[in-house]
Amino acid sequence: MATVLPTAPAILSDYIVQTVAGKLPILNNVSVNLSASVGRAGKTVFVPVMGAGVASEYNKVSNNLSDVDGATMTSSSVTLKHFKYVDEFSPLDIQEYGMQYLINAYAKTAAQAIVDKTWEEIGSVFTTANFATEEIVTEANFGYDDVTQAQFLLDAAKAGQPRSFLVNNGYLKSLRNDAKIYGSLNPSANTVVTTGNVGQVAGMDIYQWNQIPNIENLAGIAMGPDALLVATGVPMAEIAGFSASVATAESGLSVQVLVGQAETGNIRCIAQILVGANKGRGTSAVRYVTAA
Repeated sequence: MATVLPTAPAILSDYIVQTVAGKLPILNNVSVNLSASVGRAGKTVFVPVMGAGVASEYNKVSNNLSDVDGATMTSSSVTLKHFKYVDEFSPLDIQEYGMQYLINAYAKTAAQAIVDKTWEEIGSVFTTANFATEEIVTEANFGYDDVTQAQFLLDAAKAGQPRSFLVNNGYLKSLRNDAKIYGSLNPSANTVVTTGNVGQVAGMDIYQWNQIPNIENLAGIAMGPDALLVATGVPMAEIAGFSASVATAESGLSVQVLVGQAETGNIRCIAQILVGANKGRGTSAVRYVTAA
C-alpha cells in the first residue's frame, strides 16, 4: 500500500478527467470557460459567448477602427457549484490488488457520477423562462425532418456554429429508425446501422441526453454554442493528511482527486469539480417538447 497511495491521486484524477471529458462531448459545442483555477462553490466567473458575428466595411470618413462589430452580449456570468463523489476502501484490499482495483472499484463510478451531475446542471438551464421558442413533437414520429426544421429555425435566429441537438434515448431511437438516415447509405457501410451512432444529421451534431430533466415535457434541445454557457474550476483542497492531484483534459476540463486515511481506518477517495451553467442568447435555442 505504501507504494500505491502516493501515486493514487494522480492516477485516479487522470483516469477520471479523461473519462468525464469523453462523456461530455457537448462541451466542444457550447460557450465554455474551462479552467483549473481554484475556487469555492458560489464563485462567479465570466464565460465568453461563442456567436455569429458580422463584419462591417471600414470607411475612414464615416467611422474608424474603434467601432465595435461584436454582438451586444460578449460574456455572461456563471455561478459554480461543488460536485463530489466520495467512497472508502479497505487498506488490505488496496495493498493486495493495487491501483487497478481502485480504478475498477472507484474511478469508473466516480467519473460517471460527475458526468451525471454536470448534465443535470446543464439541463436545469433549459426552461421556458430562459428559452420560450418551442416545437411540439411526438417520440414515434421524430426524425430527419425535425432536425432539418431545427436547422431552419436556428438559421433564422442567426445562432452560432456548430449546432447541436440534444435528445433523450427514446427520440434517438426514432432517429435511428428513420429511413432517411439509416437508408441514405449502403447499410453495410452506414455507421447508424453498424454502430448505432447517429453522429451528425443535416449539419447538426446529435447527442444522447439520458439525464434530460423531467420538467415541462422537455424532449430535447436544438441550439447554437451561444445558447449555453458552462464554466468549471477546481475546489480548494484543505484536508490534513490527504494527498491531492488535479488532472486537466485537452479541452481544459479539470478534476481533482484526494486520497487519504479516514477516521474509520479505511482509505477515502474524493473526486470533485466545480461546475456551473447559465443561458446565453435566448434566441439561439429551440426547446422540443412532447404534447401533454
